[in-house]
Amino acid sequence: MDLASPFLIVVMITSPPNTFKWRRMVRKPLSELTDGVKVAGRSARLSVRFAVGKLDVATVPRLRPRIKALLAAEQEAHGDLAFLNMTDGSCNDGKSWYTFAWAFRNFPDDDIIFKQ
Repeated sequence: MDLASPFLIVVMITSPPNTFKWRRMVRKPLSELTDGVKVAGRSARLSVRFAVGKLDVATVPRLRPRIKALLAAEQEAHGDLAFLNMTDGSCNDGKSWYTFAWAFRNFPDDDIIFKQ
C-alpha cells in the first residue's frame, strides 16, 4: 500500500429518475463535505454517483421523453449519474445489487465502495 497515494472511495446514492431537484440540492453540500477528506492520515478521493434506474411503467408515457432528456442534460452537466440496467420503482427491485454491480464495473481499482 502506497501511503502517498489517495484512498479511493466511491459513494453511491440511490435516487429515483425524476428527483432532479433533490439531486441538485445535495450536490453543493456533498462537494463541500467531500473536499479535503483524509482517511487514516491519507488523503482521500471521493467519487459520488447517483444511482438511477430506468423509468417504471407507471410513468406517464407522454412524460418519458422529457424525463429522459432531462436526465441526459443532467449527466452532461454533472457527469455523476450511474444509469442502472433495472427498472426503478419499488423497494424490492434489486437496486442495491445493481448499484454495487455498477460501482464495481466502473471503479474496479477503488479501495472502498459504499451505498448511502
